[in-house]
Amino acid sequence: MMLGASSLKQIDKWVQSLERIGYEYVSKYEQLMPARRYFVKPRVGTRHFHLHAVVIGSTFWHEHLAFRDALRQNPALAAKYNSLKQQLAIKYADDREAYTNAKDTFISSIIQMSNLVLHVKCKA
Repeated sequence: MMLGASSLKQIDKWVQSLERIGYEYVSKYEQLMPARRYFVKPRVGTRHFHLHAVVIGSTFWHEHLAFRDALRQNPALAAKYNSLKQQLAIKYADDREAYTNAKDTFISSIIQMSNLVLHVKCKA
């Protein structure tokens, strides 16, 4: 899930509110992705919710909306991504970072393709 705000300072003000409703703020990933704040829920056990809080209009915002839209528009692509995630979840069951990194090539290729399509549409 993605939560948008006008600034990272605004998101930082929401940390305590999100923690009150059961999210855990995971600050260690800020070094890898400083343009977002990352939260998980529940705090203990299998985490079913991953919340990326980002600035509306940022590169992260646009790229991840493009990725979402590509999956929504192409059921075969969505199925391929789902299959990849299931395989990686088994392979990297105890290594969240490796799981995330292993998805990167797939996600990046879809974002790049979406950016090319958007660029062509804008020129038309």
